[in-house]
Amino acid sequence: MKKDTNSYCSLDTLAPGKSGRILSIQCEEHMRQRLLDMGFVKDSLITCEGESSHKDPKAFLLRGCVIALRNADSRHIFIQEVTS
Repeated sequence: MKKDTNSYCSLDTLAPGKSGRILSIQCEEHMRQRLLDMGFVKDSLITCEGESSHKDPKAFLLRGCVIALRNADSRHIFIQEVTS
């Protein structure tokens, strides 16, 4: 996959079917540690698999697992979109 160097965003804006690489997590330490424990670590590839009918939460494929995450939490995870 090639990186699109101009596409930085928070994870909550990632559209279904799109992928990105995690750059950083910027939130309170207890939440940051929880996200790290779930596998949201720097340079991990993450794909938005879908979203609920109200667009919150969204489902993400990360390290072989599908994880649902509320937009309130995913907006603290910053990614760089990748294109194939």
